[in-house]
Amino acid sequence: MHALGKRDAHQPALDYAFAFDIDGVLMLGSNAIPAGARALKRLHEKKLPYILLTNGGGKYESDRVVELSDRLGVKVATPLLSLSSCGQC
Repeated sequence: MHALGKRDAHQPALDYAFAFDIDGVLMLGSNAIPAGARALKRLHEKKLPYILLTNGGGKYESDRVVELSDRLGVKVATPLLSLSSCGQC
């Protein structure tokens, strides 16, 4: 299964996924945390499922995805991101 949840025919179905809090685990302010970015890249390369979570609103999901993809070096898709709210948008 890859990050978007689509399983390759030759891979067994997985009954788990990894969840990452963005703030303080993957990012510190606008900077990537190196170990978090490496972990996310490894999951992405191995096509293991994951989702990114944050309670830090204030940005549209589409803007946050672009920022995360750029800073973490992994293409993040909107379905992989869960924001608590976007009250300031």
